[in-house]
Amino acid sequence: MSVLPVYERTFDEDDRERTTDDQCPECAGSLVTANDETYCRDCGLIATEYRIDTGPEWSRDQPERKRTGAPRAQGMHDYGLATTFGHWTDGRGNTLSASKRRRLGRLRRHHNQARWGSKANRNLGHAFDDIRRLTSALDLPASACDRAYAICRAGQNADLFVGRSIEAIASASVHAATRCLGLPWTLADVADYARCDRQTIRTAYRALNLELGLRTRPLRPRAFVPRLASALELPARIRKRAYDLAVLAEDAGLGTGCDPVGVAAACLYEAGHDRHVGLTQKRIASVANVTDATLRRRWHALLELDTLDRER
Repeated sequence: MSVLPVYERTFDEDDRERTTDDQCPECAGSLVTANDETYCRDCGLIATEYRIDTGPEWSRDQPERKRTGAPRAQGMHDYGLATTFGHWTDGRGNTLSASKRRRLGRLRRHHNQARWGSKANRNLGHAFDDIRRLTSALDLPASACDRAYAICRAGQNADLFVGRSIEAIASASVHAATRCLGLPWTLADVADYARCDRQTIRTAYRALNLELGLRTRPLRPRAFVPRLASALELPARIRKRAYDLAVLAEDAGLGTGCDPVGVAAACLYEAGHDRHVGLTQKRIASVANVTDATLRRRWHALLELDTLDRER
């Protein structure tokens, strides 16, 4: 029995056919492969057909793109690659009988029980469910949700789940995702919807930041101005003035070592005071989740900075 040579195939650029050195079993002619068929050039004998193409599926309308299936689901412990069972129809769309539906129901129940594979995967699945709940409650973008999934998975690979609750790691992953992306959400915002206290989340976040070496960004007061202004329903001219004051405070180093939310709240209060808009310190402090004393201290420092800037 002849063995097919492995590396003795070439490509004919003229007729775009792959030629081989095999001979036709009928007339000893040369065999060529084209259109998923291997045939003899002389007598036309089809040696093999229906070749399985294991490469990607290319689109005819857009030849520069290729379609290789749906992307992996980052929010699932197995990336969404596990087998799923249908309910009413089979793969061809035919309706299943009652006995087959009962059989598939039993198989589906056993499959759902065994699909985790290990306790680590089960913990990761519960953590991902909590991440989805938190990101939905905080109205975070999809990029923050995917980043939280990646941080949580990396934390499990680093054995950070040991000795810590799943809810703490999930909440810390969401907070770490907002810090990495520079989004205007604080630890207090995450703790309002989390199933654990703020100190537990802070401890888990420090462990993730230390062990994984996260590239977190510093929170800037300018990032909180649009969010607070929307909550207070302020006009665009107040937002513009408060944003300019926040940039001035950042350039002067006023926000260094201070809560950026308090600085942003002071900028909004000063902008409303300049534009003669009735904004009380108590209302702004309540929306910004800071105390009245913090708002007044940041406002007095901002007044001195604004006065020096106008004198220049």
